Amino acid sequence: MKNLLLFVFLLLGLSLSAQVEKNRAALSFNSFNPGLSTIAGSNPNGLGLAFTTTKFSEDEEGTKDFSGGLSSNVHYFFLKNFSVGFLVNGYLTSSEGEMILLLSTGTELRYYIPIAQKWNFYLKANGMYGKMNVRYDKEWSEYPMTEFSYTAGGGIAFFLAPSASIDLFAGYRNTDWKMEGETLLKISDMVFDIGFTLFLK
Repeated sequence: MKNLLLFVFLLLGLSLSAQVEKNRAALSFNSFNPGLSTIAGSNPNGLGLAFTTTKFSEDEEGTKDFSGGLSSNVHYFFLKNFSVGFLVNGYLTSSEGEMILLLSTGTELRYYIPIAQKWNFYLKANGMYGKMNVRYDKEWSEYPMTEFSYTAGGGIAFFLAPSASIDLFAGYRNTDWKMEGETLLKISDMVFDIGFTLFLK
C-alpha cells in the first residue's frame, strides 16, 4: 500500500513535505456520513459507504440499497501545526426508484500535536452548509432541505510516509435540517470517519 501511494505521488508530480509547518498546504479525503438514517435511509457502518439488501420474507427478492459519502478538503497552515481549510462534502443514497443527494460546503480548523515519531494527535472543528434533494420517478423534489451543522472532536494521524498520513477521527456533530426556512429536525450524533492526508510543499 505504501509503495502504491508513493507511485501515485510521482505520477501526479507533487512535491511533498515532511512537516506541518507554516505556509504549507494539505489535501485530505475522508469518509462522510451525514447521519441521515432517521430521514433518508440507513448506513449501518457509519463510515460513509454501505450496500444493503432488505427482505421482509424469505420468498422476496429483496430491495437493494446503496449509500456512500466522501469529504474532501484543502488546508493551509497559517501557523506551525495550525491550519484552516475549505471542505466539500457529498453523499448519495439510492434505492429502487428513489435517490437522495446531499452536497455541502464549509470551513474547518485543525491543530496537530506530535506525540511520537509517526503519530500525531489532532483537534478539528468545522461548520457546514448544504442542500439535500430527493429524486423519485425521475423527478427532483421542488422543496430541497437545507443543512446547517457543526462538528468538533479529535483524531489520530498515522504517517505512512513523511508526507502522507492515515487519519482516524471521532467527534460530536449537531445538525439542523430546514425546509423553506422552517426547522424540521435537529440531530445530535457521534461522528466516526477514516481518511488520508497529503502534505504538500
